[in-house]
Amino acid sequence: MLPEEGSDKKVFFSELKVTPEMIVRFRDEIGLFLKDFGCQSGQINKTMLIFEELFMPIYERNSRKKVLAECTI
Repeated sequence: MLPEEGSDKKVFFSELKVTPEMIVRFRDEIGLFLKDFGCQSGQINKTMLIFEELFMPIYERNSRKKVLAECTI
């Protein structure tokens, strides 16, 4: 998954504890990463929305448990 040296591809990888605060924080970090990479605002917004809509139900269904996740963009 990692780009070869000299490639124009970039990878954003992070681990997070699935809580509403961390989901929002990581969603915003994804937006900044994609903006810095030169993605269009429509793509950025859709990606941020998909991330939030994926992880919030995971949190809601497991609110009494500690859930850890990894995400690669």
